[in-house]
Amino acid sequence: MSAMTVFNHLQPMPSGPIAGQRCTWRVAFHATLVAVLVGLPAVLVGAHTTIHRVGGEGGTATVVMDCGPDAFMVGLSAHGARDNPIAPNLVRKLRFACRTFSGATPGSSTSQTREAAAGVQGSLNASQSSVQCPQDRVIHSLEIYAGLFIDRIAKVECRGPSSQQTWLNVNVGGDGGSRQFLECPNGEGLVKVEARIGSSIDSLKGNCRPFGEAAQQPLTVQIDSTLIPRPTGAKPEKILPAKAAVFSFRIAGTVNRNTSIGIFGETDLLGGAATNPPEFKLEVINPAGSVVASRTVRKPPAGTVQSVSVTINAAGTWKLRVTNLKKSYGALDVKSVSGGA
Repeated sequence: MSAMTVFNHLQPMPSGPIAGQRCTWRVAFHATLVAVLVGLPAVLVGAHTTIHRVGGEGGTATVVMDCGPDAFMVGLSAHGARDNPIAPNLVRKLRFACRTFSGATPGSSTSQTREAAAGVQGSLNASQSSVQCPQDRVIHSLEIYAGLFIDRIAKVECRGPSSQQTWLNVNVGGDGGSRQFLECPNGEGLVKVEARIGSSIDSLKGNCRPFGEAAQQPLTVQIDSTLIPRPTGAKPEKILPAKAAVFSFRIAGTVNRNTSIGIFGETDLLGGAATNPPEFKLEVINPAGSVVASRTVRKPPAGTVQSVSVTINAAGTWKLRVTNLKKSYGALDVKSVSGGA
């Protein structure tokens, strides 16, 4: 994904979230232009999109509600109240439910994130709600009313693998604030929410990643866009003799595909460079932690990519472990990692 979509909701209509009733600007920029032109309200980080913060700028702590690498947010529980008769009615507690997905196939059970709780709770004019998306759908957006604080969570929008929509009523909190949306780009689902809290819940910021049809990217794109660390010719990953380095990448939706994953590496100058060709071992580790493919490479032709064949048969975080087989001298400079061919 070389471009991102920025959602900036202006002058929202007062009625419910029905298609055509929201005034929305949807502008696609390359990442290098977004920071200059629009202050970076949505940022692509690997295969994840960080969406703009909703609410005020206060708070003394951050609570991270994170579903983890293989799950999406599929539901929430919220509580709202006043802490005294003249105080505003605000959202006081918030927690999300998560479900793992293998591609677009849902897991059978859900888990819970941490709870974001305001420092001051209340019991006057209390409201609470728990909602959950249909099993094959994930949270795409939250309709929120906010100003200096999170006043109200009104609705949850769920989307399926082909962008089918389901709206769920939450209606927790008071009547203050302006109508805003914590909304993922099209084709993505919510995976993490950061809450700034103090005496109240001040603001929420979201993090999304591709789901369903949007996650069915070529393996080359999925590997390249999520690779950590990312070595280059100018900044290679140096592996000392008898040591190893691990490179990780995420597979979101493409499974049961054969591919090859490899490196371009050379012995560093102090180790003799071309006069001392590299020797190394490649091991591919699946999301369950098992080595599923390996290959030993000894003194390959200069300037070549050496790879190992593997079947990608699960969504999740995969790893390539590269072990330098030199025993005494000759560090291995890994200058690139590639896959999906």
